[in-house]
Amino acid sequence: MDDDPDNALCQLCKDEIFKYVCPRCNIPYCSVRCYQSQAHSDCSEEFYKENIQEWLKAEGPDSESKKTMMEMLKKFENQNLDEDDLETDNDSDDEGSLTDRLAEVDLDDPDEVWDRLLPEERQEFLEMLKNGDVTKLIPEWEPWWEKRYHVPKVRFLDDPIEPEYVGVCPNIVSVPDFSVLTKIEPSPQVYFNVVNVLASFAVTARYLNGDFDAMPVEAAATVMFVSKNLSNHEVFGDFDTAIESVSQSVIECSWVSLDVDSKRSDLLAQDVKNILAGPNEEHPLFYAKAALSCLISLMRSAKKFSKKPVKGAFSAQFPEHASEAVPHPSKDVLTKCSKKLEYYLSWAEVHLLKYCAK
Repeated sequence: MDDDPDNALCQLCKDEIFKYVCPRCNIPYCSVRCYQSQAHSDCSEEFYKENIQEWLKAEGPDSESKKTMMEMLKKFENQNLDEDDLETDNDSDDEGSLTDRLAEVDLDDPDEVWDRLLPEERQEFLEMLKNGDVTKLIPEWEPWWEKRYHVPKVRFLDDPIEPEYVGVCPNIVSVPDFSVLTKIEPSPQVYFNVVNVLASFAVTARYLNGDFDAMPVEAAATVMFVSKNLSNHEVFGDFDTAIESVSQSVIECSWVSLDVDSKRSDLLAQDVKNILAGPNEEHPLFYAKAALSCLISLMRSAKKFSKKPVKGAFSAQFPEHASEAVPHPSKDVLTKCSKKLEYYLSWAEVHLLKYCAK
């Protein structure tokens, strides 16, 4: 055994005991700061480049992902424009704008996107990743349940048949009538269990910026981890306890990167109250049904993926957490969870309104 104390030190700063080993170059290091230092830049920058590529691949070929990527790159371009440059003739720039350079690029090909960035743009993008500033490039997501819609007092024949909120919410899943599922009168505690599930939906939606489709396995695992009703069949007896349980689970969830403070429970409580209020007084159940339907679709989607564990979005960006893998729920667990959610959705159709009115 090597007793040399120098061998226990971080090989980048030489001051602290090392805690981690870079998976690429095997150098021992003590912190993210050292990992991202100039001494380790060749390795870490390649790591971050790969993460950009993995993110692009994970987003898939849908048009919404392309739109998001273009918005990110456009914000990146605008953020790096000097005010004086705005007064010059941009047409004289031989390199052209970033938008022009990406006009004919396949945004699903990460290598092609990366190759079109200028060296200084790549460097600046990597620096933003290191500093955490890349989140500023991501288009801000506004939860659909925060918006209320006016109910017109007078309707005309040419008014849209489908309300506006239907188009921005998840599709409602069709489930059997509650009377078909059971003849037993449900316990009042079912309502508080649904509150716990809705809180897990809200916190997962905020964590994933509203995009459940890009990483269905991680999304499903997160929902089940933070909802003790879904994962451990825990039963709740009041609203506050159902909310606080999710808030505490977020703290314990190793792969979720959300600010944790005294206001977390307050935000979750308000999210759930907004969901339970619905888009307007005419359709108060719609948001709750949309949220439960989203979770049902999510569980079904997650079942289609392999059983291989995947790294979380947070772990992919921060090497200190690289060993933390998101547990992949088995197909049996996902099926049972989906069935419970179907029960809750069917229950909501019949019983939820009397609780929302209180």
